[in-house]
Order: sequence, then C-alpha cells, then structure tokens
Amino acid sequence: MPDSPLLEVEGLSIGYTPRRAHQPLRVVRDVTFSIGRQEIVGLVGESGSGKTQTARSVLRMTTRPLEPLEGRIVLDGTDLLALSAGDMLKVRGAKVAMIFQDPRSSLNPLMRVGDQLARVYAMHQSISRRAAWQEALDMLRRVGIAGPERVARSYPHQLSGGMCQRVILGLALGIRPRLLIADEPTTRRRSST
Repeated sequence: MPDSPLLEVEGLSIGYTPRRAHQPLRVVRDVTFSIGRQEIVGLVGESGSGKTQTARSVLRMTTRPLEPLEGRIVLDGTDLLALSAGDMLKVRGAKVAMIFQDPRSSLNPLMRVGDQLARVYAMHQSISRRAAWQEALDMLRRVGIAGPERVARSYPHQLSGGMCQRVILGLALGIRPRLLIADEPTTRRRSST
C-alpha cells in the first residue's frame, strides 16, 4: 500500500451522550483529512476547537466521557475504531505514538528518566537492557539534551518542562512508530509588558 495514505480520518465526530438525553452531543463534527507517508501535516484551529480530541481519537484515548461517535480512522489500512481494546494496545507505540501537551503526565514520577526510556526501547526493539540503556543515552543526545548521563539518572520532577518534553520526544522517536502525533510540540514564550 505504498501509494495509499498512512492515515485517513473520514467523517469523524466526537462527543458524548448526556444523562437524560436521547441524542449524543457532538463537540467535534465531521472531521476529514489524510496524511501521506513521509508527510508532515499541521492541524490548525482555535483553542477549544477539538484538535487535541481529534489527535487523541487516533489513539482511541479521548478524555472521558468523550468518544468517537461516528466516522472512520484508518491507519495503514486498518480501521482503528473497529479494533478491540486489546488489539488497540498493540497499535499504540508500535504503529502510532503521541507527544502530549503536558510531558510530565507521560512520565512515571517514581522512575528515573533513563530507566523509563530503556524499558520502552527494550520492549519495542527487542534489545537487551544494556543496549536499551545505551540507546536511551544516544537518543537524549539526539534530542539536544546536554549531559544525557545526568538527565538519564534524574526523576521527572528534577527536570524542566522543556527537558521533559525532549525526553518524551526521544521516547516516541526511539520506538519508531509509523505515525507520530505531536500535540502542541513547541513551547509558547510569553513576553511581559
């Protein structure tokens, strides 16, 4: 399927059914787009327009009580909305990964950063723990972290938000998904006047 899009979202509506209501309430309506292989796509809209929920729908990780109500999400020929929860677990990470807006929410606060990276790399790449640790250090260097050995031995709370974001970027890149979704991947700088 080299000529077919990597991701196709067709007629996606996201919402929930309030108690005592007969019809679902749609908060995102009729979203349609596709992403080709090796293509970079930006989803632009006002704050609150549903960009994050659309991205989370691809991973089937919408914020409860929201859920995809209708439409199709096809990744590499597979309709993700038709998969069981168990099958969807096999898709996350291996085929699609996401860098969330709050990078700390994706890190275990009780584990050192390097151990988290190495654990995921060992699982997804089928490499030894030692090789995974080295891969973690190399990836921290590649995402621009100075002193990767020190950072690898740090806990998430000991790092700045920007460093945590780079760690999550390294985590996602290291598992080599076919599709990487970045939800607000850049830091906003506010000037004081």
